[in-house]
Amino acid sequence: MISFLQFNLYALLWAIVMFIIAIADQSQMPTLKWTNWLSFREFGHSFQFAFLGLMVFVGFEKQNTFPNIKRSLNVWVIGMLFFYMLILESASFYFAKQPYYIPDFIASIVGIVIAFLAFYGIYKKKL
Repeated sequence: MISFLQFNLYALLWAIVMFIIAIADQSQMPTLKWTNWLSFREFGHSFQFAFLGLMVFVGFEKQNTFPNIKRSLNVWVIGMLFFYMLILESASFYFAKQPYYIPDFIASIVGIVIAFLAFYGIYKKKL
């Protein structure tokens, strides 16, 4: 268990920070728009999930506590990130009274894909 926590501690801390951001009042959020479809909010979602995903991919790959996770790394990490995305959106809905936004889901999925591609690009593993 120590090996697992050693390689995934920062991912866990980042996930906690993401949860706190999700339940916080976001009425003071900047409304910068670079295009009609990409706002600061969606960019933030993509960045948060790309960063979390990359940390989880690396942490799960390096740990030795749970060998089943290493064997089916993609399924575990992508499944966990999708589940966490749903938890964050639900927490945002119930605690911060923000409606579900389809662009937020899409931006989070884009972040997960970026993390997947970055992990395999950096570590040069075969897909």
